[in-house]
Amino acid sequence: MNIDQVIQWIETQTENSLTPLQKGILQGAWENKKYSDIAHTLGYNSEYVKDVASLLWQQISKLLGKKVTKKTIKRELEKVLITSATPKPTNIYQDWGEAPDVPVFWGRTTELETLKKWILEDSCRLVAIVGFAGIGKTDLSLKLAQGIQNQFDYLIWRSLLNSPPITDILKDLNTSFGQQKLGKLPDSLDAYISSLINHLRQHRCLLILDNVETLLQERTGKGDFRQGYKEYEELFQAIATVSHQSCCLLTSQEKPETLCQLASFSRQTRFLELGGLNEEEGKKLFTLIEDESQTFKGSPKQWQELIQFYYGNPLGLKLVANHIKEVFDSNISEFIAQEKPIFDDVRNLLNYHFYRLSLPEEEIMTWLAINREFTSFEQLKADLLSPYHKTRLSDTLQTLQRRIPLEKRESKFSLQPMLMKYVTEIMIEDITAEINSNHINRLNNLLLLKALAKDYVRETQISFIIQPILQQLVYDWRNYEKLAQQLEKMLQIVQQKPITGYAADNLINLLYHLRRMKELDEYQVKK
Repeated sequence: MNIDQVIQWIETQTENSLTPLQKGILQGAWENKKYSDIAHTLGYNSEYVKDVASLLWQQISKLLGKKVTKKTIKRELEKVLITSATPKPTNIYQDWGEAPDVPVFWGRTTELETLKKWILEDSCRLVAIVGFAGIGKTDLSLKLAQGIQNQFDYLIWRSLLNSPPITDILKDLNTSFGQQKLGKLPDSLDAYISSLINHLRQHRCLLILDNVETLLQERTGKGDFRQGYKEYEELFQAIATVSHQSCCLLTSQEKPETLCQLASFSRQTRFLELGGLNEEEGKKLFTLIEDESQTFKGSPKQWQELIQFYYGNPLGLKLVANHIKEVFDSNISEFIAQEKPIFDDVRNLLNYHFYRLSLPEEEIMTWLAINREFTSFEQLKADLLSPYHKTRLSDTLQTLQRRIPLEKRESKFSLQPMLMKYVTEIMIEDITAEINSNHINRLNNLLLLKALAKDYVRETQISFIIQPILQQLVYDWRNYEKLAQQLEKMLQIVQQKPITGYAADNLINLLYHLRRMKELDEYQVKK
């Protein structure tokens, strides 16, 4: 609830209007401001404000039958207003648009309760559910709406998946709210927004806009709206900052910069960052895929490993369940043994996120995949070659975390296992393509094997980066000697024209491990 609702309730109960000063004192107390700050804002003497406030608290205490102070006024009034809420009308207008069906839903109890509190008790005007593709944002928004729909006069759900121009969506919303009955439709963007805000004031409305990420720019790292869609900023700012009794619920795979700014200034705008399902909830998804003749087989440890690898992502788990059923006869153990958990369906899911990243964000992701463990800010800065990227590292990490759920521990960063595997595979593909085509780009910007890394990290870098690169290159060249000649030729070019970077170190390491691979193959043949 907001302060306007509180003031209206007090005036109704006392049958008297509050003075502008009393309203200002209530507003300040609601925002937990000091008396001195309230007095400064309202242009009154601090002691006078305290005297007026004291009489106001006495008046409200009598009304509630309980003593209240500036510190307790918000909590006590919220309790009374929630419990004494008037019954909602039965003629609720609902327009679910093309909302998908959610036949099965479980878990997310904490998230649902949090969202209900923000919308129904805290009267937030703008709430955004953000998270990775397939994490369940749309399903959660629909489950929430179904549970609280009777608390609103209007409920409207719209998808922004096809990036509708703002004039189209505003015309649609105003028509759905019945504004066409007022006469001629508005002829300007400001008039459309004003008409919408007016309806949000007059009626209790829940407006749900799905897939906001389709309106955002790609590969900029800023979370800005695309050209032609910047007017959505004006719409969201108006909904978030103008007083009304409604709520706009958004879902997005990324955090728009505008909403981040709004959330930093006001508690009326909030983000719910949606994580994956826990192990028990994740296993239930597999029951939707299996049948009586074919149930999934795996040890408790394998179940845990599988669900954690895919970060409990509901869509990712459904995709892997189908894959294991169709290819591995529902045997989880056999699937894990293949060490190929990034199959095409999951790769397509991840491609969308990875190719929206800016080049600096992509570079940070790759270094985290190379380092294979939690990495400090200082280490990432030391890894980067570009002086400009070094100076912008803190900004890059901030924008990256608005797009990708990084793992954090004691101010260090890492990748979830699924992302670690995916980014490593992308890097291996790029490096092998460069060597095959005699080009040097990422080969110079990335250090594939770190001489000063811990022993176990070096071993994983050899096993998961160096060896897969060489295995693919040996397959492509069909000949150890020709491949060695190619690597030596590239090394000579780098050494003749010294450039700052990691290319020479990478080529030397690849040549060394290529010789070891050849010796091992020859030894196996002799045996």
